Amino acid sequence: PPAPSAMVKTWLVKNQRTKATYLRREPTQDYSTGNVLRVVKNGEELSGEFLYVRRASREVGFVKIRHLEHTGGGAHRVRNADGSCTTLLRKQPHEAFDTGNTVGYAAEGELVTGEYVFVTHREVKRGGFVKMKHLRPKADPLDLHLALSVFDGALVAQRWTVLDAGHDGAWLRREPQSDRSQSNIVCLVPNGSLVSGEFVHVRRSSGETGFVRFRDLEQQSPKAWIVRSSEGAASTPLRRQPREAAGAGEAQGASGAE
Repeated sequence: PPAPSAMVKTWLVKNQRTKATYLRREPTQDYSTGNVLRVVKNGEELSGEFLYVRRASREVGFVKIRHLEHTGGGAHRVRNADGSCTTLLRKQPHEAFDTGNTVGYAAEGELVTGEYVFVTHREVKRGGFVKMKHLRPKADPLDLHLALSVFDGALVAQRWTVLDAGHDGAWLRREPQSDRSQSNIVCLVPNGSLVSGEFVHVRRSSGETGFVRFRDLEQQSPKAWIVRSSEGAASTPLRRQPREAAGAGEAQGASGAE
């Protein structure tokens, strides 16, 4: 297949089980020398925006990944990013949308299956296929979502992009605890979702727990923080609830030494 257009998505190879994965000629499980173009290592960059999919009608073709919502495993639901009620299924993974490159149109909400992304590699002229589960989106430094999710203490309203490298998303819980029972799980938030929040639930060395604004914390390790008031105060409110009110009945103080 021809290479996709310049308007592509950049991926990093990330195989959770081994240190590399296969770049294939055709989107099949075959990993013989006849179908494997090369082995691509974890961390290598690939470019591509089309997923090879199969409809319930058994039609096969390429759909832009931005028009698909991953529902688990190799299943995807058509969700057109431009608001159209149908999405083009292409014969080849490139921008052309004339009759010569059209298989058909998938309806909004339709379920399709697919696991191979057509990608290009700087050392492979033709391009090939990599399993989607072995790819992670590379953040674009000009991407608004990234700009809003960077650890920037100057932001008043913090926004984040969900990314759990080992799963399809992260649990939204009712209470800030590891409990994954049905009573504590609200829903699964898919990777790539944009969420907002500016309070971190913390525990002091005294055992006290509460909420501190993210911009008043400096991260030392994945779970350890130092209090650094963004306003230069000697102490920072430790709130009982994750909201701005910090009256006498709502907050205690946490010092900068903690």
